[in-house]
Parts: sequence; C-alpha cells; structure tokens
Amino acid sequence: MSYVDISVAQMQDFMDALGFRELSVEERSSKYPSGAIRVVKERVFTRPLGEGEIRVYSSVTGQTSRAKGRDAIRVQYWVDGVKVAGTTRVHRVENWRRNLLNRVYELENLVKSGYLSRVPRDSTGTPMVVRKAKRTGKKFWGSSLFPKNNETRRLDAEFMEIPELMDCPWCGADDIQYEGSLENGTQEVLCNSCGGTWFEIWKFVGYELGSGEFAAEVWSATPYPYL
Repeated sequence: MSYVDISVAQMQDFMDALGFRELSVEERSSKYPSGAIRVVKERVFTRPLGEGEIRVYSSVTGQTSRAKGRDAIRVQYWVDGVKVAGTTRVHRVENWRRNLLNRVYELENLVKSGYLSRVPRDSTGTPMVVRKAKRTGKKFWGSSLFPKNNETRRLDAEFMEIPELMDCPWCGADDIQYEGSLENGTQEVLCNSCGGTWFEIWKFVGYELGSGEFAAEVWSATPYPYL
C-alpha cells in the first residue's frame, strides 16, 4: 500500500473516538540519566488500561505526520512511566485506522487475559519489560534498569497474535482495500493488484461509546479472514 499523509485533525478525531487523551509536551517528555530533558515532539495519546496505560505515538508533529520513511505509528503499554511492551509498528497507509485499531486490541487482549495482566517488578520495585533473547528469539521479562540490573523472569506466554490479513490470499500483494461497509459481520476486501476479492468475518465482542466522524469504527471486534 502507498504512503498517506495523516493530519493532526484526522489523528485527534480518531483517538478521541477511541477514548484516548492527548498528552501535553511536559507529560510525554522524559529525562536522560544526565538530567537533561528529552523532548518528544510527536503527538502522543494515552488511555488507561489494567495497571498502566496504552500509549499511541502518532508520528504527527505540528499539523501533519513526518515524511515518508521517517517514522511509523507505535502502540505501547506503559506502567509507572516504564515502557513494558509494544506491538508491531503501524505503517501510514490507506488502512492505517484499521491497523491501529488492531494493535490496540492486541494490547487490550494481553492485558485483560494474557501475560501483561500482571507485570512483574524487579528488586527495586520497578516494572520489568518484555525483551527478546538474541540467540533463541524467545521473550522474557528483564529489568528496565539493565545493564545496572540484570534480573530476569520467565515469560510463560508468547504474544497473542490477532488474525489480520495484510496481503492478498491470491497473489500475495499488499495493495488491498475494503469495499463497501461492514454488514452482518462480514466485510468485502479487494486486491488492487490482481482484482481478487474475499470476505473477512468479524466477531463482535463488545462496544465503546465514541463521538465524531469515526465513531462507527469504534468496535471491539476481531477480524477473521475467510476465503
């Protein structure tokens, strides 16, 4: 899919519909170990979840998103000011809203019924973070204060992947788009490369109240591709 520019109004409207609040510059900035302030210029949105919060780093600075190839939208889980885990980055393409919503659902599932439902703390009381072993690729809990603190914990569950169809099942191209609207739990999808079509079956699991232009997209539903 081709890159699309995201305006601050588009991002703010969508985040507002999902119940997120925009952090101020002071709230989203942090300190280096030296004490110097690290200013985060991009707009960051937050929503409480579990014992922490979901943060969405929008890649939007000023009135529009950063240039193509310079950044992507990031969705992360924070506890007590520590980034505990993150999802796959969201590319700024035509379906960015759908893809961002999927990443939010992914973290919600992990916090409500997965291994993020209880984040362990190291001997200093600081939340531990999800790390990946370079040699084996397995995930584990590690101290956020590494290398000063090299404590680790076993992580019993892997990431719960939400089924998400990003490529055409016929030709493998990623230039796909929705056709029409969601009706009776099904959504038609079209491949712009080969012209192939298929349907996604959506499972409804709840709802959230929203407002604004994108309120209709605020579904707590998981897409299941079906040919």
